[in-house]
Amino acid sequence: MQFSSERERTLARALGLCTRCGDPLPEACAFRWCEKCRAVQRPASHAFVTRRRKNRRQAGLCIRCGEPSDGRIRCRPCADEFNAYQNERNRRIREGTWRD
Repeated sequence: MQFSSERERTLARALGLCTRCGDPLPEACAFRWCEKCRAVQRPASHAFVTRRRKNRRQAGLCIRCGEPSDGRIRCRPCADEFNAYQNERNRRIREGTWRD
């Protein structure tokens, strides 16, 4: 059973039901979909992101934001953010404080 309107999805959520199939959700579940529905969605989502990145790279765009990237994988702002994240991650791995 799929809920077609926002009102129906809101009601299902309030009743503790999966907003996609209507099955009961576990207590204190932070997700709107049950595990079964999330497992079905993951491969489709991954395929979409992979396809989008491939198409952007072939077009010479940034794989993250889609802006022109002068033949690089990422545009300068996205590359700077990615490098800062990687540097912080590597530092915390060396210190042993990185979460898995």
